[in-house]
Amino acid sequence: MTEDDLSEPSEEEATVVKPSQDWPTPLPDEQYSTFELWATRVLLAVLGILFLGSILIPSVFWDGFLAPMVWDPVIKDAEQGDSGYNSINTMLFTVVLLLFVVALSARFRKMGLPADSRTILAFLPWVVMASVVRVLEDSELFPSSYQTIFISPIIHFHLAAWVVLIACLGHWAERKKGEYFLSEVAIKGRFRMVAISILLLMWIVMYAGAFSNNPGVGPLWTIPGFMVSIIIACWLAGDTAAEWSGIERSLFSIGWGAVVMGLAFWIQFSHYPWHSASDNPVWPVLIILGIPTLICWQMYRWGSPARMKMVASGFEPGILPEGIGLDEWEKGEPEIKEEYEADVRWALLADPLVLAFTFGQLCDGLATWVGIDFFGYSEKHVVSSQIIEWGKEITGSIGAWLFFLVKAALTGLLIWVFTQVRVEHRQRHLRVLIVLALLVVGLAPGLRDLGRLMLGV
Repeated sequence: MTEDDLSEPSEEEATVVKPSQDWPTPLPDEQYSTFELWATRVLLAVLGILFLGSILIPSVFWDGFLAPMVWDPVIKDAEQGDSGYNSINTMLFTVVLLLFVVALSARFRKMGLPADSRTILAFLPWVVMASVVRVLEDSELFPSSYQTIFISPIIHFHLAAWVVLIACLGHWAERKKGEYFLSEVAIKGRFRMVAISILLLMWIVMYAGAFSNNPGVGPLWTIPGFMVSIIIACWLAGDTAAEWSGIERSLFSIGWGAVVMGLAFWIQFSHYPWHSASDNPVWPVLIILGIPTLICWQMYRWGSPARMKMVASGFEPGILPEGIGLDEWEKGEPEIKEEYEADVRWALLADPLVLAFTFGQLCDGLATWVGIDFFGYSEKHVVSSQIIEWGKEITGSIGAWLFFLVKAALTGLLIWVFTQVRVEHRQRHLRVLIVLALLVVGLAPGLRDLGRLMLGV
């Protein structure tokens, strides 16, 4: 995959179509739709009621609901190991996640933040990072005083705080306005300075306490890993394509640096474990990562020619040209529709968004199947556990194979939906955040399961 394959048309190159007088004009990016307004209101209302209720009527909201359903499982997970979900907290997390995606996408659009294939690539290392540090928590690396911030779902809010901080600093680093003109060399220096500062802060905040908590955590791999993470982050920060925004550039470079920093502790544990661990074979890695990689590579080969053709024509696969609404596209006959629809379905097979969630969902399904049916791990999610039980009823013994088949079928359905659905230009942020949510519930747990298999924890 080349850099040119992932490049998106600039604002000057993008196809802009004047709206027809016979069709409603899409809302401007600065305006919220009715659905977005209600999603935001409901989200704030739910969070507000739970927060104020826990303060004013703690016996009902906290002691009777949030503590046993949400907080206690997190504490149990941190202190005793895996704690299963229940139908109540599963429903709560799902509703809040969906409302959060809709509300946040509207806010991102109004702020003018980037939302294209590069954006999902910028967020990808942070999904991987969640898995890396979650496995380290499973290995009891972190002190009990703050290990709860590495338990789901708190870990995602924790890492979101780092993402917001890095995004703000990345936006500052690319600014050229002011009394003095900054050269490209000076701007790259800013990005590198931000990368070094954040990774140093992350080391102090997240990992420094681990050395005193576990005397077995030595410097043999961890210190060189920290140095390599800085080198990688500085290299990516300086050499990332100029088309990337400062936010994307910083998230991408620092994110992969943070991943390398965490993986250094994985290597340290594999050589000098500070917690009891079992020796597992290497073949699960080949299955869990190899099969999704081969499938995604084949999808990219099928769709790459069509995607490059569309990008060269100024189109973004799956996103309608600016100025055209869904009604006009579906019921009318825009002059560019035939050219656009001729390639879009194949082009979306090679889109980074589609490839990302395909890899993530397949990785999760395979990791669950291998971990449960071959190594005796258990499932903590309500729906997944039920599917596995159905599989056991069929075979009389193992059942996670059925979960993988369901995951594979759902992944195929998601791919089909993404190739068929068109979204307006103003909905591009929602599209990115939906894929990011799919990665959070797919790739993150899949890589965590893989990490536990690799380290034997």
